[in-house]
Amino acid sequence: MSIPKLWFVIIWLCFVSSFSLAQDTDSSKTAPINKNLWTMDFRIASNFTLSSFQGTAISLSRFISDYQKIRFGISTSLDALSQEADGKHFRFDTLYSKYTRNNDDIKSSIQFTVQHLTYSSPNKTTSLYFAFGPLVGLTWRTNDYINNNSTEHFGFFKNNGSYTQKTFSIGILGSCGLEYFFSEHMSLHAEYSLAGTYSWYKRSEEIKTLAGLTSTQTYSPGREEHSSSSSVWKIESPYVLFGLSVNF
Repeated sequence: MSIPKLWFVIIWLCFVSSFSLAQDTDSSKTAPINKNLWTMDFRIASNFTLSSFQGTAISLSRFISDYQKIRFGISTSLDALSQEADGKHFRFDTLYSKYTRNNDDIKSSIQFTVQHLTYSSPNKTTSLYFAFGPLVGLTWRTNDYINNNSTEHFGFFKNNGSYTQKTFSIGILGSCGLEYFFSEHMSLHAEYSLAGTYSWYKRSEEIKTLAGLTSTQTYSPGREEHSSSSSVWKIESPYVLFGLSVNF
């Protein structure tokens, strides 16, 4: 988060906190929200547009009591890249060698989060809340490629292969925030999160080669297989959010 955004959030928190103290002096004022409704959460971006919340494409919450609710999040992504290239090398305007390359790369991911939220001041217009829950994610990537290189009247080399990489992540997501219920169906909130995750990676690759001499018509095939795995523990603060919740 940039310095101007951070100061904006700090000023907003100070304003809401002071407003909350004023609200607490009047016990008759309560949050004007029917807490049996579903809530959809959005992130307010730097240009005041709405975007995904906590990295999830869809974030839904459901109040289960006056001071508790469950928040669900799901995110998916798909990237598909296809590349083709070719080139030629000349010597004194005579074709000497040429090559072609083709590559198809596909990457997909999905992640689920579930958090239990507890409000410190239920039924108040402004309240602190704390959230805690698991996250699970899966990412897989496949890449297929073909490389052809040939030299006129001499020989050629062909290289084609494919690799697959899978990543599985599991962890705990904790959050602390301040929410201001300014209307019957909307609220503003600022939230800080901390996540601890364990990720396990596995990669496998197969490479096939074929080299030959044009003059003697001899060929030499080859094959390689590789596999590797690794794991990593990580504790990080993925985001500080300024968000909007819409009740329906």
